[in-house]
Amino acid sequence: MNDDSLEGTVRLHTGGVTAEPVLQVVSFALRRLREGGLNGMLAFADLVALSRDDAFILPHTSRTRAFQEGLVDENGRMDRGIAEVVRASAEGEGYDVRVLDPVTGQSAVA
Repeated sequence: MNDDSLEGTVRLHTGGVTAEPVLQVVSFALRRLREGGLNGMLAFADLVALSRDDAFILPHTSRTRAFQEGLVDENGRMDRGIAEVVRASAEGEGYDVRVLDPVTGQSAVA
């Protein structure tokens, strides 16, 4: 997409680089979470916290939702590549997190 060094990779607005398929799959899973009502939005915010601090413990409901979407393993741990996309997809803290386009860094919702 927009990375000039490796074909099939994408440079995120945070400076990280990820494989294009990882970006697509993670972005789609995050969108499903955000569109999943209050529990989905809470799970999204919790995943952002986990992506920033791997010592963060996901609440049970958020862990279950994230596991169902393939964003964490059965122990609630997140792969480094997934965490990179999640970090680039949000700004803000706690439950006041705002959704960003992970590539441009611009607001992804009106």
